[in-house]
Amino acid sequence: MICPSAFSGLLVAALSVTLGGVSVIQSDQLKEESDKLFTILNMSHLTPDVLDSGLKQFSPESKDEVVSRVAHTPQPTGFLLARLPFILTDENKPVMEKTFIANLHSSLPEARKFSLYGLEKLGHPELPRFAEGLLHDHDDNVLYAACFILLPRAKKDAVLWKKMQAVYADHKNEPSLQMSMNLLRANSITQSHPASK
Repeated sequence: MICPSAFSGLLVAALSVTLGGVSVIQSDQLKEESDKLFTILNMSHLTPDVLDSGLKQFSPESKDEVVSRVAHTPQPTGFLLARLPFILTDENKPVMEKTFIANLHSSLPEARKFSLYGLEKLGHPELPRFAEGLLHDHDDNVLYAACFILLPRAKKDAVLWKKMQAVYADHKNEPSLQMSMNLLRANSITQSHPASK
């Protein structure tokens, strides 16, 4: 755990040198900055102001390096994956997308959940397909995320609505999935498709 007095030292602006008018971060400086950013993202508690504004102090290069590091991390935690969109850049978006897709199959439920939400934040075109793939997940939080994402689409798609009705029929009496079942009930999943009324 990092003490509050040391925390401010982590939020240091990127060190750089200018060559020919282009800001270039030296390799040792990039590693130091990336290490600081990675440490912050792995902290158990981060206040919203740090996520919203504090991370902006870090350079795009360090953000790209950290996303690449997470992509090569075995079993990244859910809260680490949940924070990746806060360091999104044009350069690291493809790697971030692949990281989220890979962790849809993680053994950690929180990693699966936040990977799905991460793909939603990135506006991935295959999001509905990925969410459908998690409709058979046995973790309530993961199933809830899939249902939450798919319900607006299902209300316009009778085929998808029937799939979600089948999920409800299969799991409505399972105590471990009642958060998801309550969500489906609240959206009238037991009734006919909204467009048919």
